[in-house]
Amino acid sequence: MTHAKHAGFVRHAARAAIVAVIVALAVLAATVLPTYAVRGGLVGGADMTYETLDYDAAVQPDGRLTVTQHLSMNLGKRDGKLWKQLYQRYQLRSDNLTDITDISVYDVTYDRTYAQGTFTDPGTVDISDWNSDYRYQWYIADVTDGDASPKPYEPGRDGLSADGPASSRTVEIGWNIPAISEADNLRFDVTMTFHGAVTLYDDVASLQWEPVGPTNQVPIGTMTGTLRFPDGITASDSWGWLHYAGTSRTQRGANGELEFTAWDVRAGRHLDVVAAFDADAVHAPSDAQGGAWIRRGVGERLQTLKDDESRQEAAWRDSQRTQARIRLAVWAAFALVGASLAVAALIRSAISWRRSLFRSDIEYWRDPPDMSPACAARMADALRLTDDQSNDSRAMAATVLSLASKRAIAIYPGEAALYRDVDLSRADPRVASRMIDDGASSLLKGRRRGRTLSTSTIVLLPVAFDVAGELSLNLSGSEGAVLDLLKEVSRCTGSRVFDMRQMERTCRGWSEGYETMQRIDAAFAAEYRSLHATRAIGGDALLLGVLTTIVGAVSAVTFTAMGNLALDLVVSLPVVLLGAFACAFRGRTEFVRSASGTDYAGQVQGLYRYLVDFSDFTDRGAMDLALWDRYLVYATAFGISRKVVAALAKAYPQIADPAWLDDHASGSLLYWNYRTAGWQRGAMTGSAAGSGAAGAMTGMDAGASAFAGLDFGTFGSQISAGFADIDATIRAAAPSSSSDSSGSGGSFGSFDFGGSSGSFSGGGFGGSSGGSGGGSFGGR
Repeated sequence: MTHAKHAGFVRHAARAAIVAVIVALAVLAATVLPTYAVRGGLVGGADMTYETLDYDAAVQPDGRLTVTQHLSMNLGKRDGKLWKQLYQRYQLRSDNLTDITDISVYDVTYDRTYAQGTFTDPGTVDISDWNSDYRYQWYIADVTDGDASPKPYEPGRDGLSADGPASSRTVEIGWNIPAISEADNLRFDVTMTFHGAVTLYDDVASLQWEPVGPTNQVPIGTMTGTLRFPDGITASDSWGWLHYAGTSRTQRGANGELEFTAWDVRAGRHLDVVAAFDADAVHAPSDAQGGAWIRRGVGERLQTLKDDESRQEAAWRDSQRTQARIRLAVWAAFALVGASLAVAALIRSAISWRRSLFRSDIEYWRDPPDMSPACAARMADALRLTDDQSNDSRAMAATVLSLASKRAIAIYPGEAALYRDVDLSRADPRVASRMIDDGASSLLKGRRRGRTLSTSTIVLLPVAFDVAGELSLNLSGSEGAVLDLLKEVSRCTGSRVFDMRQMERTCRGWSEGYETMQRIDAAFAAEYRSLHATRAIGGDALLLGVLTTIVGAVSAVTFTAMGNLALDLVVSLPVVLLGAFACAFRGRTEFVRSASGTDYAGQVQGLYRYLVDFSDFTDRGAMDLALWDRYLVYATAFGISRKVVAALAKAYPQIADPAWLDDHASGSLLYWNYRTAGWQRGAMTGSAAGSGAAGAMTGMDAGASAFAGLDFGTFGSQISAGFADIDATIRAAAPSSSSDSSGSGGSFGSFDFGGSSGSFSGGGFGGSSGGSGGGSFGGR
């Protein structure tokens, strides 16, 4: 592969990769997000969510459990309601949680510690009084009888007895925030101490802690936690299990502490931590009175606990095994089908790419190709000689310049108003040039010159309206169709002289103009088909690529519905990317292996190389202005008009001399390209038009340095941009029906189920609920 072909391959692959990334992101956004919302994820409509909830809990030697929450929450808009109060509820029971004390609330977001207050119904207080008298307070209340009947609760006094009769209460710990309509990433640290959560047996002390209970209605994105044991307890004399039916991960910390992570803790889903540790680590507090300081169980507990957890885990695994196998089969099927289709699509795409490459023995072609400029523009795309993917504006601009080179029309720089006193159908271009040069003042002169760089004026010459004369021009079908468009614009404007801005204004309200554009499209397409030079390929690669993308999209919906977003990344995303890449990378056109196909393509490729490399030739000979008119036409079709203008100026420095242009090139397309370039330099430097232009340029590179950076000094680029805008305007004005028909145009990541042994490995399982706390969260 030559260097040029290698560079072309890299550019094409890079573009295909960019397209693939955009398509993949769009497809996954259109499939994953709605599915996630319907499934009940965090974007599923909950007005309050815990984005993250991190627990740091420690079992004290006397059996108390100190708990600190680091939470980040989002509050969404509610109909006509402000957020004023956030709360958490816990179940006190004589057999597992008797009291909650040592409560504190710290606002991390605004660095404020809340003070203790009493419960106040925020619905009974207006905003101003709330923000002045009640905000920045926390409270605890007994809500056993419901929200309508809250009762005061004093920690340390109103708790339950661990050795008394069975009883229960519901307490609410809340804090008052400034009234807000919505908020993201509010962060708080909430600390409390649980009493009566640990039961002491002869061999171990055990607890079942439930930070989130089945009554909780606030979804939690990611929940993490660490449960620490009293000093001296390690992994060898402690045991733990996690009861959670969703995706989770469990592990031991450096000192044997239990560490867990749970994802997507949906409303109604509980999470319990069951733990046990050596009984010798438990000690009475210094202020203990009698034996009431801790709940005591009968006999030994550890083996019974292991057996019970083993039974629960086995039952859970058994119930999940069939579903797990089905899930694995679905995952494997999507991965296998997606990978197979992707490989097939990439192979067919690569084959079509190679088939689309053109090889010719023609190195340079020095004559205009045997085809219209519109066909040359499309052929240049097929040969990948252009950087852009659309040839419409280049084909239109080149065809207009071709009409000018055949003297069906004339093109002048600037607005039509500049020439209101001149009959441009008979005028000598030198007269118009001198008219602009000889302004009454330098200010007017600069203004006139500046106006020549912003638009162009088209003049329909008399021959265009004479049937016999038009036939003598030997116009192609595409050139005739574009000339018809210009005639219709002339009739609409009421003048045979109009500039591109007038044309655009006319087309803006021209609802029938789409019919003319359709005729031009049809003429361009028919001319190109008549060459029989290329044929479409890559349909099989497109079909396989689309099927691959569809499989990736369906898998994304399925995986999301099954609750596994990770598979979207490792399966769905690569499949969609590869499918979209195959579609974008495939070759679309193959050159017919016949005399006509190879000859036409060889002429276009050879002329392109000749024009690009022209300034490097030393045997150029005399400059043929008529031939260079046609060169500029095809250079515009190839999208290299600026390069060609610069190459010509480098080869023939005299062309940058206004006097030489007036004497030798006034009837050529070259004339205004270089005449306007001189004015542009003058406008940029503040000097008079063209003054010293020839004298300031010496040597072979003078012209190149003058024109290499030109943007609007060539009609090709200017008209190309103008017609692209006009074409879009005409099509936008078409009726909707006509526009439509215009047409071309378990646990995740581990299978070491060691949980039943108490090693706290292998993730959680759907064990029992009912542990200490039964936490549920909310807000008002």
